[in-house]
Amino acid sequence: MNKVVFVRSILRAFFKLCISSILAVIFLSTVIYFYKYTLVGVNTNKVTNEVYYPNQFCSNMEEGFAWFNFDKNGFNNSYPVKKDKIDALLLGSSQLEAIQVKPNENIGYLLNKLFPDYYFYNIGVSGHYLPTIINNLPYAYNYFKPEKYIIIEIGNVKMELAEILSVLDGSIKRRVLNNNGFYYYLKKYLPLITALRFKLVQQTRLWENNSSTIFKKANILTYSNSEIHKNIATTTNNNINEYKETLNKFLAFARKSVPDNITIIIFYHPYYELQKDGSLKNKTDEDYFKLFENACVKNNIIFVDTDNDLSELYKTKHILPYGFINTKICSGHLNKYGHEVIAKRLAKEISDLEGRKSISD
Repeated sequence: MNKVVFVRSILRAFFKLCISSILAVIFLSTVIYFYKYTLVGVNTNKVTNEVYYPNQFCSNMEEGFAWFNFDKNGFNNSYPVKKDKIDALLLGSSQLEAIQVKPNENIGYLLNKLFPDYYFYNIGVSGHYLPTIINNLPYAYNYFKPEKYIIIEIGNVKMELAEILSVLDGSIKRRVLNNNGFYYYLKKYLPLITALRFKLVQQTRLWENNSSTIFKKANILTYSNSEIHKNIATTTNNNINEYKETLNKFLAFARKSVPDNITIIIFYHPYYELQKDGSLKNKTDEDYFKLFENACVKNNIIFVDTDNDLSELYKTKHILPYGFINTKICSGHLNKYGHEVIAKRLAKEISDLEGRKSISD
């Protein structure tokens, strides 16, 4: 074999490798597009830290099953709008965003069905927990101008003192994502890139956690983020009065963020552990629960605990409010049964507030 033939064979092999690699990336990206695809962009109006692009397609078969398009504002709302005004604005985390269930199975859609003369608009976004929500609340109200209710979803009543203080002193950081550039377009048109990045981050965190455990066993002092968070939590526990006072100021800030004629409702859905005997254990910290409940009452905020409703679902129908057939039992996000129970409980609260006839089961 002369040199020319050898070089040609090498180039031919390299060309085949490049073509096969490109085809593999395109094929895998196509599969991921229909299996799990979400692309988050930047929300510049501060209503939320992040938002999906208008009318963007979303697929989710990793946890639950749902395919749909986000609305013109980039939120998960598919209920047909029959009027311009918004009666109630819903804010929350991925539990309220609800990309795990079908568009007609989430809390916002169900509330619209239960109150056909009202319009409930959902701006829940993944990763938006109470400090983030309250920080964004003034902007959200001014942008959407709901006429009757602000309804906030939470799955945790115990927060870090530093997070609450960061809202009060204005130091809370807003996550910024680039919505242009080469990497952005790679993520948008080749979902495989996002999937690989997510797995890399996931594996890195797993390695960090395992390394931290090994170092601790070896009595090696480390200063990881998890350690810092634990130190903050310890400080919170040691200064419960300071936490209580700050929590009151935090919820007072929320109350002052909207006019007095707007009713603020915070609904809480606890997480559970399934015990060996088949019973459900509520994982709520009772001390912090009472602190939060009392702070809501003090600041004229209606606090709705859905524990009885969700646990009753399991006791009477043996249905868990969390988890799907393709996930670990009693974990992850609310399923359609959990969404339905919470929607009915909220409908009852609103009916009671307005003196309406109670919503039937």
